[in-house]
Formats: sequence, C-alpha cells, structure tokens
Amino acid sequence: MRGVRSHNWEVILDRARDLHAAFRARFYRPPTLRRLHYELSSDASAVDAGYRNELYDYKALSTSTAEGRRNGSFPDLAESARYLSRDRAFASAQEIRAYVRGLVRTDRMAGQTQSICVVVEKAGSRDFLHDWFGQYGVFMTALGGYPSQTLIDTIRAAQQRDGRRMLVLYAGDHDCSGEDIDRDFQSRLGVEGSIQVRRVALLPEHIEHYRLQRSPFDKDDTRARRFIQRHGGLWQTELDALDPDELRQLFEAEFFQVWDMSVYHQRLAVEADLLRDVLGQGEPTQTTERETIDLTDETSLDEVPFLDLYMHGLRVQEAISRRVQPPLEQLSDDDPW
Repeated sequence: MRGVRSHNWEVILDRARDLHAAFRARFYRPPTLRRLHYELSSDASAVDAGYRNELYDYKALSTSTAEGRRNGSFPDLAESARYLSRDRAFASAQEIRAYVRGLVRTDRMAGQTQSICVVVEKAGSRDFLHDWFGQYGVFMTALGGYPSQTLIDTIRAAQQRDGRRMLVLYAGDHDCSGEDIDRDFQSRLGVEGSIQVRRVALLPEHIEHYRLQRSPFDKDDTRARRFIQRHGGLWQTELDALDPDELRQLFEAEFFQVWDMSVYHQRLAVEADLLRDVLGQGEPTQTTERETIDLTDETSLDEVPFLDLYMHGLRVQEAISRRVQPPLEQLSDDDPW
C-alpha cells in the first residue's frame, strides 16, 4: 500500500526549491519536472523525507509544484512542448546591429570532412544540444519517441543535399523501448552507408559508472524478454537521470574526434568579413597584442574596429558556452572573467 511510506512534503519541496536554484545557476534555465524528479530521488535529504523514484512520487510532485506555481511559492519549471512566442522588436539602431552580429553566420560545417547531426530521444533535452553545439552550425533534433517518417525523410534529404557522409550522434533511454527506438532509427535512416548513427548514451555500462537509478518497467512491451536476455533484468533508466554535464562530456568525446577546430575558426573569420559588409563598416584591422576592447562603455562600441569586436565576442561566447576560461594569452585586461 502507498500509505505505508510517509512523505514529509515540506522538507521535499524545500529541497526541490534548492535543487531548482542550483540547476538554474548551472544551466541558466529552470529544470523540467522530470529532471527535478530525478534530482530529488538522488538527494539524500529528499530521500530521508520519503521521496523515491516512483510514479506516485512523480505525480505528487507535479501536483504540489503546480499548486506552488499558482500561489507563487514555487518557481517556474521548463516546458519543452508548449511555449509562447513573439517576434522580437528593437528600440534603437544599436540594438539592431547587436542582433545582426549574433544572427548572421556562414555555413560553419563547411570544410569539415562530414556533416554532423546531434540527436536526443526526448524533447526535454533538446535545449541543451543548442547550448553545446549551436555555435558549430550542426544539425540538431529530438525524436520524441519513435521518429516520424517525416523526420527521417528530412534528415536523409539534408544529407543528400549536403553530399557528404553524415554522422548522427544519438542519446536515449536505456530500456527495452529505448533500445528499439535506437534500432528503428538506425534501420530507417541508414542509406547505403551515407549516414552513420552512433549511440553515445545511455549505454549499459553508463548505468553502473554514473550510478544511475533504475526505475521499474511496468509497460506491456513485447521486447521485454530480449532485454532481460541481454541485460539480466528488466528496468528503465531515463536519459534525464544523467547529469547534463556528464551527457555533454559523452557527446563531446565523440564530436571532437571528427570536428576540425582549425577549419571552424577559418569559417568564423569569413563571417567577420561578411558582417562588416552587411553593416557597412570600414575595413577591419587587427589590434596589437596589448590593445584592449572596453565593452563596458556602450558609447565606444562603434569606435572599435569591427573585426576585433566580432572575433572578441565569438571568443568570449565560445568560452562561456564551454564554461571554461580561455587561455590567459587570449584575454585582454577588460575581458569579463
């Protein structure tokens, strides 16, 4: 009976608020409900208060946090399927120029030996792909379960237009359905060796290595027997149970085996020239090694040589995205570190 185990929901929700704040500080966005569930079921204080990786607890968390969001006692959660949109507006020419600098780009995959597509099974992890790989101009998508034929055809058409071999890096759940989604995706996507699908997560060894939680798999699935034969039991481990930073490391370990950073930086230099022409600014010049760019004084932006400003922004943006400090020799005294 569910009533045998008691829950201290005051403690659980206090920990949920703390974990929410910590997640937002790390990733600059709120967690999804599912992500918060896994954070709580791995947290010692929440577990001591009765929280478990069970459907009952997940539904109760959904009800409690929804009530808290209505009365203002709990912060917002991320929503991957529904969102409100509006075209952006601008108040000044300077805002427009700043927007164009961030918008215009060339094909950043040009010159690489193959095109790359990074894929997750569930839409809740898709925004992380944009954080990690958006700057490189690669293809990105979420399957949302078994992929539709429309998505399969779209990926195949993209590879055919491009002409190069495509490497698809994929991460999904570890359960009998998740493994079959992987099989179905590869079998329908593979076209005479022109598209290679490489699963980066979750692999069976990841469950033990990252100490991921195994949830009961209580769905009626005809593939359950084969899963038991391969793995010695029946369970479900969702991709959401893996910390996003660890998932990023798994993706990047495969990505940077094939991605040529020198070619990528050549493409960035081409973009700087293109943007200079679009914005109608003068010829770009290079600053000396000790000259600095003061980005704290907005009135000085238009006085900075354009190529220097653009490449400075790209360098800082890339460093922030990777959340590592650039080498000291690449920083001026005014860089925001």
